[in-house]
Amino acid sequence: MRFFLLLFFIGGLSASSDFNRYYCEDIKKPFFKIEEVNGEKRVRPNREGSHYFDFPFNKDKKRRRIFIVGESAAAILYSNNNKPKDQPFFETKDFEIINFGMPAYESKRIKDVVIQSLDFNPDAIVLMSGNNEGFNEPCPGLAFEIKRRYLNVSYNLAKIFSNEREKLFNLSLKIQKDNISETIDRAYEKNIKIFIVTLPYNVFLPPDGERPADKEYISGYMAYDDGKYDLSQKIFEKIVLKDKKKEPFARYYLGMSLYKRGEQEKAYDYLSQSLIFDNRLDRAGTQRNDMLRKLAAEKKADLIDLEKKFLSVSKNNLFMDENLFADGVHWYRDNNPPIQNYFIDEFNKNFFKINSAGGEWLKKDLYNENSASLALSYGASSLSIKTQDGICRINERFFYFWERYLNYGGKTDISSIKKSLKENPFSKDYDEFFLKSYPVYAFEYFSRKGNYKEAESLLSKSKFSKNNGCFIKILASDAARKKDCNKMENLKESFEKNNMADWFYAYSSAAGCGEFEKKMLKEAKQERKSDPKKDSQAKSFSDKAVSLIKENKYQEAEKELEKALALNPYHFESVMNMSYLLSVQGRYEEAKVFLDAVLEDEKELKSENLCSAYMTRSWVLSKMNLLKESQSDKIKAEQVCRKKDKEDSERQ
Repeated sequence: MRFFLLLFFIGGLSASSDFNRYYCEDIKKPFFKIEEVNGEKRVRPNREGSHYFDFPFNKDKKRRRIFIVGESAAAILYSNNNKPKDQPFFETKDFEIINFGMPAYESKRIKDVVIQSLDFNPDAIVLMSGNNEGFNEPCPGLAFEIKRRYLNVSYNLAKIFSNEREKLFNLSLKIQKDNISETIDRAYEKNIKIFIVTLPYNVFLPPDGERPADKEYISGYMAYDDGKYDLSQKIFEKIVLKDKKKEPFARYYLGMSLYKRGEQEKAYDYLSQSLIFDNRLDRAGTQRNDMLRKLAAEKKADLIDLEKKFLSVSKNNLFMDENLFADGVHWYRDNNPPIQNYFIDEFNKNFFKINSAGGEWLKKDLYNENSASLALSYGASSLSIKTQDGICRINERFFYFWERYLNYGGKTDISSIKKSLKENPFSKDYDEFFLKSYPVYAFEYFSRKGNYKEAESLLSKSKFSKNNGCFIKILASDAARKKDCNKMENLKESFEKNNMADWFYAYSSAAGCGEFEKKMLKEAKQERKSDPKKDSQAKSFSDKAVSLIKENKYQEAEKELEKALALNPYHFESVMNMSYLLSVQGRYEEAKVFLDAVLEDEKELKSENLCSAYMTRSWVLSKMNLLKESQSDKIKAEQVCRKKDKEDSERQ
């Protein structure tokens, strides 16, 4: 989200060249410069993308000097309106408060600014970090290459494990903690106080990127869109149970299904998981804030618990209300005054031992004439045309912001869209593409809502290429929702031309287009089964896994079996070995998933394989205390085994 956030908080930046200058080139310059004005030394910004500040080199002895250093959350507090040239927000008789917030800066860049700021004798530093801690280092050059290589090595080490996303999140957490810890140590060397701020976040914003295209997932989405939250909950519970990759969308939709059904605590657990497994790692989250709280306690730093404050005005103590946020992490500027007052209360408490009686706190539903424009701009910036594999991806966040745009009174006609984009100067970089493509994405939104009349009306106005992958996916999504198998069949060739056969299979399967599904499944199986080279490679991986299992090296064995099944998911030996490996670890539910998959095609199995599969599943079911089902499989196994023995005897 880094480039996107820059558009909203730095008025002069809109193109990628501006981003490169801000994020990669300016960073090489000192953050501050000292200029002499009328015989007095003044400190001013030296980086082009910085907010303006101007303060005397020599500190006012009557006031405490406090620097706020951080990312866009800090930058919002710079001004209480959208005029970037306004002076910093709050000056009091006791405090000189100067804001160095830099949108998109992560903890390493923030640390560098803090270290430079120590030369200007602050009494305290306020640290605001946590929303930009992903693994993207886009800048060229040796200094950035060193960092990039460190991140890549760490990233690849984390990916060795099957729970890759969890390892990556923990690695991101460690890097942030190390950077902040070093920042605190450098400040303490000069006897400067540190205030660590926990950051608020919106768990209701979907994960970044495209939802997985899989029969089960699509069935779950459609159940959720239809308001069948009990069904969508069951579908996504099943997906999450067997999902080792920590897919964020499965957890998001499970969390939202639970939330809609009033199961708040369970909902919060899964929505939090979707946040930390999000590819962008662009929201702080409670785990990251907990790390900051513990670090503050360990380092004896002061804590400004903004997350807790946001929770205090929310409907319950688990979720921060989404209408407090303009997106996933940024509050509306109208709420700056109470937040600023909260900061000053904390400064008074720390420096003067004065406890405030408390004043006004956050206001909700701060929608105004700019809200629709802001939501539309966020939605427009989330759209993308292509990804590295050449396949168009549909970012789910568009639909979240599009709904907000409509709820704030936005209209769908082209003139209203143009007017709304014009009201937000940060939209100019993506106007042309958005105006051409928005009717297609809006069509998908209204189709999900069952408003087919509005959907068709918008689609007729689209100037999007009919061969675009996103356009084809959206038509298939609509056909699946309507269970229109003829329309689905007509899209098959377009999917194949765009190298998206997997998507076609997923949508047609979810639509219940049985003949297409069976035909494609049979073709896919035949293609995989008729490749002796892949079978040989799969067996090699499987054999290696067996050796590792004997040495109790289960994690390594699982990795080898995953390689085998990636080559041929129908390789019987590999599937059976995987089910055994999961069983010996007590992971019976997962083992059953593999055995169920094998037995779906029992007619294609040899007798000895069928006997083995039933016997194994019978044992697994008994461990799950499903005794009736276990007995049924045992009887089937005995019947198959007797039949096999009889056939063997007759052959002899």
